[in-house]
Amino acid sequence: ESYKVVSILIVPIHFNGKFWGFMGLDDCRKERQWTQYEIFILRVIGDSIRGALARQQAKDSLLQSEAKFRTIIENNRDALLILDKQGVIRFVNPAAEHLYQASPGGLIGKNFCAPTDVGNKAEFQFIDYKGQHHYGELQISDIQWEGEHLSIISLRDITERKQVEVELQRAKDVAEAAN
Repeated sequence: ESYKVVSILIVPIHFNGKFWGFMGLDDCRKERQWTQYEIFILRVIGDSIRGALARQQAKDSLLQSEAKFRTIIENNRDALLILDKQGVIRFVNPAAEHLYQASPGGLIGKNFCAPTDVGNKAEFQFIDYKGQHHYGELQISDIQWEGEHLSIISLRDITERKQVEVELQRAKDVAEAAN
């Protein structure tokens, strides 16, 4: 069955400066003049749709941004730790758990036993949960995290580099002793 529209009211919906669509009312019985109230209500509904679109776009943007940062944190090869002012670990990435041979969540709430009052970079020795000795290079920055002033530590395992340095020094000492 075909509808014969006699009167129609159309309100455009613009979103982000572009035409997104329209909504309308129609009357199939008689020709009519739409009242200011009917026009106003249709515009309010259109504005509600535009608001819902904006909220959804903001939500999608936030989710994409969170996913990007999560990927960076979770796939970073350097250990990242967030400490409170007492040196208690509040957050770690998977690289930190791997470096310390800790189970997931096993470092949270523990005291970070390393220098935390250094300048830009520092080297130190530490032992992981399985008793292996490591050399680490750390960098510390102050951050705002969940409304608190905390510190973020970027920690890189430099054990292999230190072992090579020791071997080079031994070779140098042997060569100099031979002369």
